[in-house]
Amino acid sequence: MPQSFLIKFIIICIGIMPFLAPSVWFIEWFSTSPDLIKTAWGVSCVAIGLVWWIYNQVKSKEFKIVKSDLYFPIFGFLLWCFITLLWIEDGYLAAIMLAQFSSFAIIFVLIVNTFKRFDWAVTILKTLVLSMTIVSIIGLLQYYFPDNPYVQHTFLQTAKPGATFVNRNMASHFIVMTLPLSFALLLASNVRLKIVSYSLTTFIGFWFLIYIGARQAYVAVATELLILGIFIALDRYKNHHQSLLSNLTNKSMKKIALIGVVISLVVVSNISVDSSSKIDRLQSINVDEGYTRFPAWVNTLEMIKDNPIAGV
Repeated sequence: MPQSFLIKFIIICIGIMPFLAPSVWFIEWFSTSPDLIKTAWGVSCVAIGLVWWIYNQVKSKEFKIVKSDLYFPIFGFLLWCFITLLWIEDGYLAAIMLAQFSSFAIIFVLIVNTFKRFDWAVTILKTLVLSMTIVSIIGLLQYYFPDNPYVQHTFLQTAKPGATFVNRNMASHFIVMTLPLSFALLLASNVRLKIVSYSLTTFIGFWFLIYIGARQAYVAVATELLILGIFIALDRYKNHHQSLLSNLTNKSMKKIALIGVVISLVVVSNISVDSSSKIDRLQSINVDEGYTRFPAWVNTLEMIKDNPIAGV
């Protein structure tokens, strides 16, 4: 089978994964933990992709593996994970986590060895941005329509708005990791339609984050913006006229687009279904909620001291 089919298969698997979640409308055997659904899907797709890739290599009678400096840290970490099987307490949980880690390593190898054209690699990023946008829209609908049973129960939620991740904290992790891709594609776009499109996806992702109510997401975004600012400053200092900002195309339109995103976020931040004021919501965020976790953190430090190599 042509290599292009394998590439499309990998892209489809990645694009579908965020939407695999338990639903009241699904049959009973599918209503399981969302992380297990995504794990089963990911491991299955990776296994199929690996067999497919090996088959193509054997059929072409030319088995080649593209070199990468990242193989050593990735497979070194994976090797250590397998070594820890010598002293694990729960074999089932260990097997689940090893399956996840192994699938991450294998999908990296598959992408390095099959996505040899730059436009195919960009397609993965576009797929992730599209998934992020749809997930954000689902989460926003859950937030703005709390009494609609179809909106609220299509995807199971334990901490609203959980979008397709059941828990809003898990949803925020996905959004925080994919939002920078949307922003990067916005900066890299040369066509006006793409600039508008990625401005819209960036806006929708930030809009969802505003009402997701996950503090770690706000810290993560602030950290990302800080790192971006440091990178831009160092890049400008070192490369001057060859820096990233100096070589941007359609600068004026991108400035207008970013200003439009910021203004739009200010507007939508005031479109809330929560009757409490912003001051009340800010005051409700306190560190007291984390005090119960401090003993566990302190105990973890002591466990590290006792088992610095083998771990626990």
